[in-house]
Amino acid sequence: MRKKPIPKSKINPLKPPFRQQNLRPVDMFISYCEENGVRVTRKELEALHKEGLLYPAVRLEVGYGVMQFGDKTEYVEGSVFIRGNDWLDRGYEKSAVTYPVDLPISAWKERHRFSETPATLEDVKDAYEYLYDEHQFLAIAVIRRWKDHWIKGEDPKEFDGKMRAQLAEFYRFISLFFEMEEQWEEYKKWRRKSFAKLLKEYDGDEKEAEQEWLAQHEVLKQPKQKQWAEKLLKKYGFTVGDIDRWRFILTQQSFFNTHRSSHRARSKYILALEDSILMKAEYVNYMIFILNQLICILTGELRKVKDVIGHFLELRCEICHMPMEPDPRIKVQYTCGKQKCEDKHRNAKKREKYAMRKQRMK
Repeated sequence: MRKKPIPKSKINPLKPPFRQQNLRPVDMFISYCEENGVRVTRKELEALHKEGLLYPAVRLEVGYGVMQFGDKTEYVEGSVFIRGNDWLDRGYEKSAVTYPVDLPISAWKERHRFSETPATLEDVKDAYEYLYDEHQFLAIAVIRRWKDHWIKGEDPKEFDGKMRAQLAEFYRFISLFFEMEEQWEEYKKWRRKSFAKLLKEYDGDEKEAEQEWLAQHEVLKQPKQKQWAEKLLKKYGFTVGDIDRWRFILTQQSFFNTHRSSHRARSKYILALEDSILMKAEYVNYMIFILNQLICILTGELRKVKDVIGHFLELRCEICHMPMEPDPRIKVQYTCGKQKCEDKHRNAKKREKYAMRKQRMK
């Protein structure tokens, strides 16, 4: 019997999209976040879960084992054992996999895997592990970015609503990214296969085969790619400008834009590196590369990863000199919006006004 689709009004917009191969247990997810420039603790993840801002992707029941040592019985909590390509489906069939966004939020249960005191049956009988998708480290970055940019006097409820709206948009963006990445992998396979076929037809003449391939690609492949890309944007409710904005947000997680150094020094480093090196070094750079391909399909403009993360043309904060995203709430923007920069800029303006007043009095 076919299940009825869930009405859109009942779907939580903060339900994280995920891929099986990207799921990580809490401890591994924390390590992955740190590798990508986002430091977070188990306590903070639990707090964000309670706030309904960051849901784990999956809850996995791990079960328990019983060990007998003579007359003594010890209970051992199970561990996350992920094996095979269908472990998630198998777990779901056995009711061992649930999705936390659909469950009532409660305090996280303490783990007993490394406890020095023997665990009781009560401790381990309902043992579970939360799993996060790797891309959720960016959701943490989005949350922190919003909290850093809170403007004094702004209505907290309205602010919270806007932050949740951008988080929901972020998850739609990740869903779009997943589809674009899969499409890019399929395109690479087609490119290799079609070029190999032409190379055979032209008896190994690479120059002739390449010219023919480019001609066929422009006439036959490009229109279909653009049509597919336009449908993809429409499916998730995005415009080219929205994708460009999310590309900008990704650059804020790049190593070169999270360290206090001069723009000139950063530019020299970036310009000396190849895109392939940048993509291997940081996952966000690879994401930027995929978005570059999408924007190229839609507009014909292809940018290098290093040009995007270098922000050679973007607006910069007058205080920290870091690239900043225009804030639609502010007519004329001088700073990136962080409290430290706002305070320094405000004090600088006060000193400037005081100096002008003092000069007039002379």
